[in-house]
Formats: sequence, C-alpha cells, structure tokens
Amino acid sequence: MEEFRKSIIRSSSRTDDKEQNNDCRKIDVAKQLFEELQYVYYGYDASYLPYTHDAIETANGIEFKFNPEAAEIFINELINTIDELYWRNYPLPDELFDKFNDDTKKFYRSFLYLAIRIAAINIPSINSQEQHTEVGSGTFKDLSTLAHSIVIPYSESSFHRRFEIGIQDTELPQLFYDIGKICRVLGKENIFLHSYESDEEQTKAFKEDTKKENDHIKMIADENGIDLKQLKASTQYLRETNAFYRKQGDDELRKILGDFEDKEAFFTHASTYRDLLFNYNNFDSEKYIDTALKLFLLRNNLSALSADDFCRESHNQIAEVINNIRNHKYDNNINE
Repeated sequence: MEEFRKSIIRSSSRTDDKEQNNDCRKIDVAKQLFEELQYVYYGYDASYLPYTHDAIETANGIEFKFNPEAAEIFINELINTIDELYWRNYPLPDELFDKFNDDTKKFYRSFLYLAIRIAAINIPSINSQEQHTEVGSGTFKDLSTLAHSIVIPYSESSFHRRFEIGIQDTELPQLFYDIGKICRVLGKENIFLHSYESDEEQTKAFKEDTKKENDHIKMIADENGIDLKQLKASTQYLRETNAFYRKQGDDELRKILGDFEDKEAFFTHASTYRDLLFNYNNFDSEKYIDTALKLFLLRNNLSALSADDFCRESHNQIAEVINNIRNHKYDNNINE
C-alpha cells in the first residue's frame, strides 16, 4: 500500500516577517486568555489580605496592615491542606510516614510567610528570566506566581559559589531577589545567605572571579580594538551607575515598606527558606502549594468550583467551547 504523507500547508521557510509576527501574536493572545480563564475559574483574583491583614480606614481610603496572628491562622490552614495532600499521595501507616516531617513544615511555613509579605508589596523586577513576573496586588494570583518561583536552576553548591562567595552576583534568582531587596532596605543585607566556610574558600573564590572578570574584559578589548584601560574605566563607570540606580530603587522601596511590621520574623523565615530550599527545589513543592491555594479558594466560596450548581454550569460551558473548537478543527480537516 502506498504510504500517505500529508503535505505541509505553510512552512516556516515560506512565511514572511508579517505572517510570523501574526502567528506568534495569536499564540501569545491564546496563552493570555488561557491564563486569565484559569485565574478567574479558580478564584485567583480574590484578595488574601482580609485573611492576613487588618483593614484600616485612612484619608486615602482603606489600607491593609499586616497582622501576624491572623497570618498565622491563614498559614496553618494552608499547611494543614498541604499535609492532607501529602497523605493522599503517600497513604502509609503513621510509623512509616516521613514525607511531611518537621523540616517540611518549616519549609512550607517559611515560604508561605515570605510570599504573604512579598505579594502585598510592589517590588519592581529586573525583567530577568530568573525572576518571577511582578506581584504586589495582594491576590491569590500573586501567591500562585510566587509558588511557581520555588524551582531555581541551581544546586546548593552552585548557588553558594555564585551568590555567596567570591565576587558575589547580587541579582539573586526568583524569591531570593525580593527577599534580598527587602532585607537590604531594612538594614540586614545578605542576613539570610550562608557565609564562606573558611577564609581559604573565600580567598580562592575571589581570585578565580577576579581572574575571570579581567580575562573577560581583556577579551572584549582585544576583539573590539578598545584600549584596555579605557574599557576598565567604562566598566567601573557602569558599576557606579548601577549602584546609583540601585540606591534610588532602595530609597523608593524604603518608603513603600514604611514601618515594616514583624521584621525579625521576616529575617528568620528568610534564613529558614535559604537553609531548606534545596531539599525542596522541585516541582512537587510548587504543586502542593498551588493545589492548597485552589482548595482554600474552593472551600471558602471564592472559586467557580465552590457552588455545585455553578461548578457544573462552568464545566459545561468550558466543555461546550472545547467541543466547538474540536468540531471546527475536524470540519477543516474534512474540507482539506
């Protein structure tokens, strides 16, 4: 039997710039719509602040002030829900169950505390692939965004080498970026990071980084025919400029933070998060937190899934859209 191959209707090699931009735009719009549907469906647009903050009337309207006791109740509820999810995945006798131990609880508790504080503050990101999208609206969507920032592409040793010793990279990844900015503004820069284990470790790392940096500058100078001294001066000027803008950003954040409540607890949870993250630097951790948020929203009448009647109606509407798209696709295939 002759083998049948379907011809490619329109290939990349026969697509001009305008068509390529239009194709990518369609995908981007679809992605945004899917994400918006998910957020609305699960109730992520709801604010968590009524569960963790006190609402105070001011001349400028309602403002929310962090309440440590209220936040503790909220965090405990989410921890209990994560515990429930662990048991569903690992239905073992009590004496054999060791997945949800004290360290596990400490990790989730620290993350949730930090996320609650950070998601209520508008901290500008640096638009890096290693940072999460901006938060600050105090919604469950923000908490979900931070939950999906747990996984970072570093082992503990590589993180330590790049961000904690030698010439330290100051642009920390994901949640560490926000933690670092807040701690620095509160006068406790790098309080949560691990120090070098010995003077020898730091000296060796600093020498390696200095050599690497000098070699890189020399390579750029040679490749572009630039005077080495001039390039070093330009590099130093760029550093000073970045430091100036960083100070400006810190001053703005300091005003936003104001009288930052419970700051010592923030420092403690930041250190615990650093100590334990690399035991939980995986997508399971993200999944447990995100599912716990969905269950909280569902059980507190904040989700389309909360009321059975509306849940069925929403499911049916989505199923109808899926069937319409599927049938349209099928009709197109027939017509070809």
